[in-house]
Amino acid sequence: MLLFVLLGLSGGPVGVIFAATKESVALQNVGFATALVNMGAFLTAALIQSGFGVILDIVSVSEPGNTPNLQNYQIALILPFAISGLGVIASLLLRERDVRE
Repeated sequence: MLLFVLLGLSGGPVGVIFAATKESVALQNVGFATALVNMGAFLTAALIQSGFGVILDIVSVSEPGNTPNLQNYQIALILPFAISGLGVIASLLLRERDVRE
């Protein structure tokens, strides 16, 4: 149950990124930027899930016929962790749009 609570709480930043996008691009480009962020969110989710499966397949090759074990999942979790790290770095690089625009 705790895992589900943490998973639900971690979804909050998704809404914040749309507001950050709106505030960081020129007014004439807000619609395009919002659409790009929306597409990127869905694309990233799909690629992380696919990449997670590919990594599990690669690290489980050494054990044919066996299901992935805890160590295999820990290795595969490096991918979402790295993507999250890139998101944190990208958020630090955001700059607010000049008010005069």
